[in-house]
Amino acid sequence: MPRSWILAPVLAGALAGCGGSSDVQIAKYDATSFSIGTSTSVTKIESSGAQERIIGQTDGLAFMSSVAARGVVPYTNQLSPAEDIVADVNGDGDIVGYDSSTTGGQVGLSGNQSSFLPNALGFTLTTEYLRYFAVSADGISTGVIRYPATGVATAFRHNGGGNTALTNFTDFSPQSIAGINNAGKICGTGSVLTSTHAFMSVGTDLVDLGEGTARGMNEAGIVVGKNQNGRPYRTKDAGSSTRTALPLLPGFTFGEALDINSAGVVVGWQSETELSPHVPVAWYTNGALVDLRSRINLLPAGVDLLDAVSISDSGAILVQGDQSGTPVGVILRPSN
Repeated sequence: MPRSWILAPVLAGALAGCGGSSDVQIAKYDATSFSIGTSTSVTKIESSGAQERIIGQTDGLAFMSSVAARGVVPYTNQLSPAEDIVADVNGDGDIVGYDSSTTGGQVGLSGNQSSFLPNALGFTLTTEYLRYFAVSADGISTGVIRYPATGVATAFRHNGGGNTALTNFTDFSPQSIAGINNAGKICGTGSVLTSTHAFMSVGTDLVDLGEGTARGMNEAGIVVGKNQNGRPYRTKDAGSSTRTALPLLPGFTFGEALDINSAGVVVGWQSETELSPHVPVAWYTNGALVDLRSRINLLPAGVDLLDAVSISDSGAILVQGDQSGTPVGVILRPSN
């Protein structure tokens, strides 16, 4: 059932519960859908001035596009027949990622609008393999090196010519990294024995955020994700490991925060049950929660909106969409 009718009570309830002002201006959005190849999965949107970059996957290949070149040819897989994954992009168009195979000796991938190539970042590999997951605005990259023989994994930062290994907490093994800021703070998701845990870094140590995921972080260092109860959260402030649950739409029980921009606006998804379709949502800095479907001026014909996967510092939101059964990307740009 469409839920655009719940906007007013959601805003009122969220604002009352979070101390926000009920006269806040909530954005309306112009929607643009796009497809690169026959199937488009989107990962992140990043902006710098008038330039806007989007990364994702299409037909088994990684791609990056810009406003000036939406139909850029996807990158050719480099290291093996397995799909190359583009994991992150910054405002300058630097990208990082990895080959999705688990063959020993595989290095990570880095590049820009014109290339996406193997880069060992100074590591010498034999049976190990590298995955680069995030790059900061200033070009600091981070990833995970995994040792298949022992099952051990270590997160690292790369700045200039050097790599810094980060220390795991007890029984922890990092699996993916969701973000890095210019101070070198990272966040991500891994495992403690058989449980999935979120983490962030403090100095060169990884700190446990508890069961759940960490899916995004802004330049201030505020982390967002999903907690042990399947509820979206953000950390209390930039220096805190305390997680604060974000509100849910009426009748919805699950959700995950996927990204947060420099203004503190959070985007993600919610669902009524674990198996029901996802709905794209945004949490504004005053506590207001909105179903993004209710804030669009005109949605392209046949397009359904699913996860709000990323938000740029300019306020543009990248949404994974579906158009008559075909995965497409959708950009929501503020119109007011």
